[in-house]
Amino acid sequence: MPHRPDIGQGVRMPDARRSVTGSAGAPRSLWRQSLVSVVDQSWLSMLNLIIGLLLIRLTTPEDYGVYTLLFAGGVFAVIVAEALLINPLTTLAAAKAPAQRDAMIARVNRLHRRLSGALAALLGGVSAIVLWQAEAEHAASLAVLFAAYIYLSARREFQRSEGFLQHDPGRVLRTDIEYGLALALAVAVIAAWDGVTLMGVMLALVLANLWVLWRGRHTARNAPAPGIESGELGMLWARGRLALPGAVATWLGSHSYVYVVAAWLGAVATAELNAARLLLMPTALIVVAWSRVARPRVSRLMADADRQALMRVLLASLFVLLLLILLYVTAIWGALPWLLSHLLGTDYASVSTLLGLWVLYFALSAVRWIGSVFLLCADDYRSMLTSSLASLGALAVALPLGLHFLGTAGAVLALVAVEGVQALLVWGVGVRAALRRLFTPAPLTA
Repeated sequence: MPHRPDIGQGVRMPDARRSVTGSAGAPRSLWRQSLVSVVDQSWLSMLNLIIGLLLIRLTTPEDYGVYTLLFAGGVFAVIVAEALLINPLTTLAAAKAPAQRDAMIARVNRLHRRLSGALAALLGGVSAIVLWQAEAEHAASLAVLFAAYIYLSARREFQRSEGFLQHDPGRVLRTDIEYGLALALAVAVIAAWDGVTLMGVMLALVLANLWVLWRGRHTARNAPAPGIESGELGMLWARGRLALPGAVATWLGSHSYVYVVAAWLGAVATAELNAARLLLMPTALIVVAWSRVARPRVSRLMADADRQALMRVLLASLFVLLLLILLYVTAIWGALPWLLSHLLGTDYASVSTLLGLWVLYFALSAVRWIGSVFLLCADDYRSMLTSSLASLGALAVALPLGLHFLGTAGAVLALVAVEGVQALLVWGVGVRAALRRLFTPAPLTA
């Protein structure tokens, strides 16, 4: 087994105040940067919501069902690249001095580019076979666009992660605003030419990602660096090999249901299920926004052995995130009659029934996610893998039972149960064990 370096290795800052220091050296508040990140994720969430509502309103449920399947595949590619490279990079580089950190980002960037290309080719080929067998319209063209979308979205996610790792969420926000404007322009031009279609939306997503990547400022691109060092590659792989199975298991628990429901009940049922989930996706993205900013900070607090500040950040985060979810759900529930009447339409009347179940899922997901971020920063990939595999086993039992007895509502209930199991394992087992390991003084030796 490769040697796992201690969390405290690397360049250490003398106190907790320095742990929230930005790239320019000025102290910055975790919550101020988190607010910028929340605004950023809210913007991205709004874009996803608009795209989904356009497809729901102006195309068929079958087209929207295919879009949800493709979108889940895109998420899979991003998760794999994140597990193998971005998360280990965050763990290893957070404690380094800026020059060392940026050089490491540049080296890992080259690996990420190759990995993204391989994922795009693999998943694009799989989608071509599936779309062709399903006799989907423009199957070949759609598969090519999907492959391009996978590569470009994975690369853009690395660009975004770089900004957060450098404690510069403002730059990420500016880039994502530019992405949204480019996406809106591309959708408008394509819709004016040929109406709103699934092909047109996929093309717009590809063009918007391409524009932002071409325009974006990259330290990884500008900082010269030799090839990845063997020791560094070993440290990345030591973490990535443990993170990947857990990440894939988590994706299966969160997204594989769309394929199971499509095979069991058809693409229309998948569309109904995801229309309800779509309305609540901003709650998940708020949690992701917090994690992007919090991960480097939590890693630093662990390196500084500041248990009091660490627990304060975790508990305050839990309270604030659940409060934000409650406020958002209250607003959506009040607007639901208008949404059903003016945006979703009669094809999605079951959304009101499914929405309450999805609320439970996203609340439990937020609790579990905060614990998972703690374990990630604690370098405890084994606990994350164990909880993910256990939840995947629970899903394999609960999802077929739920679909058989309760249909689409049963599918969501199965996801709620599995998320609850994973949250209990993460906090009740993983976090408790990691706290003891990190903050129990080592015995004195003679």
